Amino acid sequence: MDKTTGYREEAVLVVSHGTSHKSAREKAIQPMEELVRQTFGDWRVETAYTSVAILKKLREQGVGCRNPEEALEMLWGEGFRKVAIQPLHLVGGYEFDKVGKAAARMEAKGMRVCLGAPLLDSGEDYMQVLDALQDKILEEKGGMTLLAGHGTSHEANSVYGQLESLMHARGWPALMGTLEEGVEAVLPRLGKAERVRLLPFLLVAGDHVMNDLAGGEEHSWSSILKERGVAVECVLEGLGENPGIRAIYLRHLEKALDGLADGAS
Repeated sequence: MDKTTGYREEAVLVVSHGTSHKSAREKAIQPMEELVRQTFGDWRVETAYTSVAILKKLREQGVGCRNPEEALEMLWGEGFRKVAIQPLHLVGGYEFDKVGKAAARMEAKGMRVCLGAPLLDSGEDYMQVLDALQDKILEEKGGMTLLAGHGTSHEANSVYGQLESLMHARGWPALMGTLEEGVEAVLPRLGKAERVRLLPFLLVAGDHVMNDLAGGEEHSWSSILKERGVAVECVLEGLGENPGIRAIYLRHLEKALDGLADGAS
């Protein structure tokens, strides 16, 4: 314990893609940061964002923010030599890889860094994610829940198909689509669904949710479905607002902290 700051000599860095929407940030990202602070009260906790575009927007808004390497450099400059990073990314794709590269650069300087897993990393994670979403699934006759993830050209995109298979194994009337592929890729599989609940499989309810999914423009998922005569309900919340999802991230962070304590890197 540093007697000057009251913190341990190790730190935690919570990293997300970020959002320029203040309300979305307050609802879906800050609660995770606060959970970490409450759980590990004597640890220094910092925040970073991986999206270059989001960082630019936030800085234009006058919001102080850092990317992962900037945050790690700041902690290094303040004397922290052991840092556990918990990314809030859903899959181990390109944005998650950015965090790993920043960690590797700092390790080359002598910092010990342990990186927590993304949301969907193990079989246990998949099961707990589905448990957390159980009460969001529309189970009425003629109903279908359509989860909308971001999608990626990275090989990690396979997690979306795996999640859909597990939903079907539970007997859920649910499909998984991605913004990368568009709602058109899902339409042939909707069958005779008369009502669709659009459920964002995204950390925050930012631009993608408000515009691409629920927006009134003709290209939005909601508009395209309504054009087909389907009644649409949009859930306007991100996964970061779900306590069950935050519990998974916390478990991953605890594992990273164990690695830090054991001297693993």
